[in-house]
Amino acid sequence: MFKDWCEIEETPHTPRKALVTLSERDDGRAVIEQELAERVRSHYDGAGCSMSLSQAAAASLRSLISPMICCAAAGMLVPGP
Repeated sequence: MFKDWCEIEETPHTPRKALVTLSERDDGRAVIEQELAERVRSHYDGAGCSMSLSQAAAASLRSLISPMICCAAAGMLVPGP
């Protein structure tokens, strides 16, 4: 899904490490919109949450379960500045 959504650039940092940058494609969201909705829906269903949540309630729930950190770790998506 990420390959359809984002341009992926890998820059070697050390022999064992690399910086991987994902930049959203211009049409990326439109391409993956349905698949993303299915994945998010199945995640909430799996957590025992109802999809009948309002947007505000879903956002509130998401903020409670999201990690609040100032740096990125492998595999994490963090908001830009």
